[in-house]
Amino acid sequence: MKTGELIIREPTNDDCPSWGQAHYQAWMETYPGLVPPELLKELSSEPSAARLAEALSRSFIATIGGMVVGFVIYSPISGDYVSMQPSSEIKALYVLRDYQNRGIGKAMIERAIACLPEKDIALFVLKGNDKAVSFYQHLGFSFTGKFVVQHVTGGHLEELEMVYHRP
Repeated sequence: MKTGELIIREPTNDDCPSWGQAHYQAWMETYPGLVPPELLKELSSEPSAARLAEALSRSFIATIGGMVVGFVIYSPISGDYVSMQPSSEIKALYVLRDYQNRGIGKAMIERAIACLPEKDIALFVLKGNDKAVSFYQHLGFSFTGKFVVQHVTGGHLEELEMVYHRP
């Protein structure tokens, strides 16, 4: 585990390889038992880095000692699958296990929300990811009752919609 000052900043292209590695590691730490094992076997850090490069302008990364330990991706305009329109959307939030419970996820969500124009902010959380659900509820997100199902290698994923209503 790296030590040093926590820095939350916008990523650059140079960050993509370590950002991709953090994304891969977070999936390996979080999703065994929640997603089909075949899906996890397909993953690697290189495709993650390439996909993340597309989100540079709407993301923040958290670094400690120069290492990416977490990230958030957001969208000013939510997808049409979101039940509340208009709304903004948190697309992804990951913090490596060794760096959780330090306020990093909360700080990144707060930075993302500050950038978002809409009063309502939606996100989707994987059904069964109780730790994430509890975290989002603590921040003021609540379930809408809507869910989406994604068909993936080895099965499907059910994601539950949560929304934050800005005062």
